[in-house]
Amino acid sequence: MDAFLVFAHVIAAVATGALSVYAVKEHRDRSIGLVFAAMTAAFMVWSLGSLARAFTLDPSVYVGWTTFKYVGVATAPVWFFLFAFLYGKPDRSIPKRATAALLVVPAVTLVLLATTQMHGLFYTEIVQAPAWAFTLLETERGPAFWMFALYGWGLLGVGTVLLLLRSVQRLPMYRVQSAAIVAGIAIPWAASVAYIFADWPNPALDPTPLAFAVSSVLFAGAIFRMDVFEVVLRARAQLFETLDEPVIVLDDQRRIVDTNPPARTLLKDLGLETGAVWPPVPALAAGGPRAGMEKTVRLEVQGGERVFRYRWWPLGPNERAGSAVVMADTTRLHRSRERLARANEGLEEALALEKTVLEATGDGIVVVDLDGDLVDRNKQFDRMWHVPETIPDHGSVDALMSSMREELEAGDELQHPLDEEVDDARFEVIELEDGRILEHRSGPQILKGEIIGRVWTFRDATQQRRAQQQIRNVLEAAPDGIILLNEKGIIQRVNREAESMFGYDRDELRGEHIDRFAPNASLQLPPSRILGVGYDLHGVRKDGTRFPIEISASSYANGEDQTVVAVRDMTERREIEQELEQAEQIKEINAQLAQANEDLRQFAFAASHDLQEPVRMVATYVQLLQRRYEGKLDEDADEYIKFASQGARRIRDLIKGLLKYSRVDTRASKLEPVDLEDLVEDVCTSLGVRLSETNAEVQWESLPTLHVDRDQLGQVFQNLLENAIKYRKEGVPPRIHIDAEQENSAWLISVADNGIGLDPEHAEKLFTIFQQGHSPDRYEGQGVGLALCKKIIRRHGGDIWATGKPGEGATFQFTLPAHPQATGEQELGSRT
Repeated sequence: MDAFLVFAHVIAAVATGALSVYAVKEHRDRSIGLVFAAMTAAFMVWSLGSLARAFTLDPSVYVGWTTFKYVGVATAPVWFFLFAFLYGKPDRSIPKRATAALLVVPAVTLVLLATTQMHGLFYTEIVQAPAWAFTLLETERGPAFWMFALYGWGLLGVGTVLLLLRSVQRLPMYRVQSAAIVAGIAIPWAASVAYIFADWPNPALDPTPLAFAVSSVLFAGAIFRMDVFEVVLRARAQLFETLDEPVIVLDDQRRIVDTNPPARTLLKDLGLETGAVWPPVPALAAGGPRAGMEKTVRLEVQGGERVFRYRWWPLGPNERAGSAVVMADTTRLHRSRERLARANEGLEEALALEKTVLEATGDGIVVVDLDGDLVDRNKQFDRMWHVPETIPDHGSVDALMSSMREELEAGDELQHPLDEEVDDARFEVIELEDGRILEHRSGPQILKGEIIGRVWTFRDATQQRRAQQQIRNVLEAAPDGIILLNEKGIIQRVNREAESMFGYDRDELRGEHIDRFAPNASLQLPPSRILGVGYDLHGVRKDGTRFPIEISASSYANGEDQTVVAVRDMTERREIEQELEQAEQIKEINAQLAQANEDLRQFAFAASHDLQEPVRMVATYVQLLQRRYEGKLDEDADEYIKFASQGARRIRDLIKGLLKYSRVDTRASKLEPVDLEDLVEDVCTSLGVRLSETNAEVQWESLPTLHVDRDQLGQVFQNLLENAIKYRKEGVPPRIHIDAEQENSAWLISVADNGIGLDPEHAEKLFTIFQQGHSPDRYEGQGVGLALCKKIIRRHGGDIWATGKPGEGATFQFTLPAHPQATGEQELGSRT
């Protein structure tokens, strides 16, 4: 029994390997041939692996041969399923991604099997056990084995159902093939179940590949010997044999390889036989066959001349596939036409008159008979299409069609007359390569109620079409919405601006009444032939919002009374009108504010000037009291006199600051070129004592010459330097750096120090009059200096601001306009 099983496995491997090679060699051009080859190759690997592992008692070697065996076992269900999917469908193919997806589980199975001794998922145990007269390895199957078994059986099950369904659906002529397929399906199922669940004589030798080998032989017999792959093609061959018209099949060398009964009779009459070169008319084969190529020819056969019209069809995408010729005997039809032509010889004069009419018209005209031969064409057509003189006036229309297609613009097509329906009238617009636009009409030529051919007419519509296009372009480019209405106020056409204005697509607007989008507009439209007048209305957008519009309309007659309406969105204009009204109001308010500011300035000047004398008097008498009675009264009296003296002095300083603040505009000097380096040097000189006392150091470099008020800008630098000295860190000499940088049309001046810094949240209020960034108990001041700097810089057309952090110093920056006369290079140095 074991020797028989071994021999059977060897025979199975050889048989399946041979079938695989045969399928690749003979049927690799079809998807099912390649799938069959892969399936039989898997059966071969299965048989060899099953045979090899039966002769080892080493578990590691056993696992190795089992892994090799499972290369076939794991992939065989996939190839079987794909084979069933393709069976009976010769033109079907399978996407590569689908095949890859089906092979994922087999790939995982192989990995788990190869490593099963590490994790035990595929075989939980491999032990030696007696079997018949031998000692063999037996396995305890793990979860991974059953996972793959379910997957493989699932694919086999689906494939089985597909094969059974398609086998029972076969025509009676394929009963033998269907029986072979059904038998091939049943055998592997029986073997697989017997091996896994029954008491198999030798567990080491799997009978399933033997069963699949038998199935492969049955499948191959049904497929290759009985042509089950070609079921559809055989059905077509059955139809091929029953056609009344002669059909001739040619190979890639145009040799006759097959014919139906009428064709065999024709070949006999022509003196040809299978294997001879076709066609008897060499001109037809020039350039190779193309789908639907048609020709009418006269052939000498036994019994006389006969007229045939035949079509030539390629059987595949390339020459290798061969071609087929379908014949139609039109001898009687041509003889009838010849008799008709002889009977109409008396109509030559009428035809001459017709020719005169053809030549007199401005349209290009071509007349073609039902066989696709030229009957007539006029000279206007030749001029219009630049027809070469070598194109004959009669004969096949193919040469003329070729010349016409060369004139067409890329992408345009021109249908062959024989491809048109005989009684069909067609109209189309075509464009030529030189930019001309032609209107093409094609219709049947009728004589005494019978269709005898087709007439083509071509009219040059270039100017007309371009004029229409220009009108459409103008309408589309119009800044107003343009709407065309019929006599009932229904919208016929709109331009792009109308779409945008109302928020609808033009297809949504077309067919609707104008009142839907402009309520009561129809009541304002003028009667027919009265030029439009503007009216103020409201439009309604798609989202329901209303907006002001102005419409103007004019009526014209174009076969029916129609009205052109121009719609203008007045939203922006109304907003501008409102803005102008607001601007006038603002202008008036500004004038009032200017007057109030002037009054306030005069008041501040007068108040500060008039308050100086009383405050000076109070301060003087308080100082007298302090000198005369200090130490003579009690301590409280001395303290009160001290507070009064300090308050009087503070009021005096505030009044002086306010007076100086109010004089920025009234006592300003004319702007003149000032070298800022000289100005800063003068300021440092005036502050020399303070700088020396505090050991302060001031540095500057590259300061420009600008048109400024020297005294006022000097006051700015003095206030900023005094601030840097006042708010210095205790025990740290002040270090002040001044620099300038031009930004576009302005200069940015920076004054940075290393003092106590400032809180960024309070930086803005530093420039408000009488506001201080620190307690007056610790730092003396009235809060006027920085406000004075801001007013001076604003007067010069600039701005000022401060940046810094507590404990990290502060930087005061301001901008000054760059005067046109001061744009040249300055001789700037660096001073300390």
